[in-house]
Amino acid sequence: MKRNRDSLVKFFFTHNALQKFMALLCTLVVFLTALHNELSEKAAADERAKREMEAAALASPADAVEKEVDVALAVDGALPEGFRITSFETLPGRVVIAGSPARLEEIESISTKAVDLSGITQSMKINVELEVPEFIRVKDSLSVVVASINIAKVESLDAELPENPEAEGDKEKTKPAEQGR
Repeated sequence: MKRNRDSLVKFFFTHNALQKFMALLCTLVVFLTALHNELSEKAAADERAKREMEAAALASPADAVEKEVDVALAVDGALPEGFRITSFETLPGRVVIAGSPARLEEIESISTKAVDLSGITQSMKINVELEVPEFIRVKDSLSVVVASINIAKVESLDAELPENPEAEGDKEKTKPAEQGR
């Protein structure tokens, strides 16, 4: 009987210790989860505060600074074979943007939405929207520029080039220089 009682005591002791360990482990998990949630909320709050500051700077012209930047024409696709772009420009070619000093420091140019070049065989002018970054304002609320794209048909150069670049006439032109050496 004593043996059964000792086994029973060991069982309860071991079982009780296991229960305490599990309770401690559960408490630790709850604490770590709460800490993780608190840190996540703080990071989200910091991000919201940063965005609100930038938005406030943009909303109050007194705090915003201005910067003049180039307008960069974005293109997509390729012209059909036998055509090439001879020139392109946007009107206006530069715009004045406003925003927080830190945000403006990162911006060198403002891009347009992409113009699809596939299928274009002649020069054209097209209105293109600007891709204005978040918390940046374009002066005078300008949102569209005019893109002027000049296209030319490529002339075949095969007829102008001799079949053999070192034709006899070409050798004669270089012989006097070689003889003078």
